[in-house]
Amino acid sequence: MSRITVPQVDDPVPFAKVMAKVAFAYAVAELRLHAFQDIFVRDTIRGLANDVGTWVGTVEERAPKEPGKLHRLTLRYDPTSRVLAVRVHLLADSDLPAYLVVLGRLFRPPPAA
Repeated sequence: MSRITVPQVDDPVPFAKVMAKVAFAYAVAELRLHAFQDIFVRDTIRGLANDVGTWVGTVEERAPKEPGKLHRLTLRYDPTSRVLAVRVHLLADSDLPAYLVVLGRLFRPPPAA
């Protein structure tokens, strides 16, 4: 009988880049690209910078399960610095961690802030 094996990769960088892309796409869909004065993750997403750990991290508090929701993304805005981040919780009805992606500086507060 033959076995199927899957190699385990211990490199979190590709996954973190995907989180940055997902978060940025969400923010642009919600606010539009012209809302950004400065995009911190642009070069990271384009593969021109090796600084994804600066912008993407795990949220410390455990995300509550949200039955019936596949994924949950929420905008986080700091009015003092005008910096926008997105909290990404994949498979929101499970115990998986959430991630915070710091995206960039906005010209003005988002409408919901």
